[in-house]
Amino acid sequence: MKKHFLNLFIFICSFVFISMPSFAKEVPANLSYATLHSLKPNSIERYVYAKALAEDKDYKSLLSQEIHDNKLLRAPDEYIDYVTKSVTSGKISTNLGQLSTTITTEAKVVRSRSTGRILRVENFGSPYASVRGYDSEFRHGGFNINRTSPTSARFSATGQFFIDGGSFSVGGDIVSYSVNLGAKTRVLTVVANMSW
Repeated sequence: MKKHFLNLFIFICSFVFISMPSFAKEVPANLSYATLHSLKPNSIERYVYAKALAEDKDYKSLLSQEIHDNKLLRAPDEYIDYVTKSVTSGKISTNLGQLSTTITTEAKVVRSRSTGRILRVENFGSPYASVRGYDSEFRHGGFNINRTSPTSARFSATGQFFIDGGSFSVGGDIVSYSVNLGAKTRVLTVVANMSW
């Protein structure tokens, strides 16, 4: 009797488990930095999209959560704003001269209603690095973000730039070039200090 009951119980549990919808996290396959660049700077949409890229989460659910979180009570003189900030992070030596690299991040900030001044940075979207004036991708193992004050942080990452366009040749920081793949830099570290 106990064996029959146990078998029946296992069968019912298996059926329920198989027929339940999957609650696993769905990672959007279409998130890209190209789409991020097409969004309006200094906007909640761009900030949330950068967070979705960094965390491999669904953009729409993060946007809903962000809108909900913004309804939380704050001091009467404070409000939330979103800021896109880019800072020159270094130079790449090429046969075309020195090319500037930048680090860009989206930030969720708290502003004073009376002065408009940024009081603190609450959070960052996914920082990204690029080569100014070229389509580029920076492949890296992740950004280090060290807050240096409530309104400033140091961003750094080690990786390689892959640059499309231009007639590059090997030399300087460029370690390879092909017509199909573009130029690839040596492994380098990009660093930027940002203040809001």
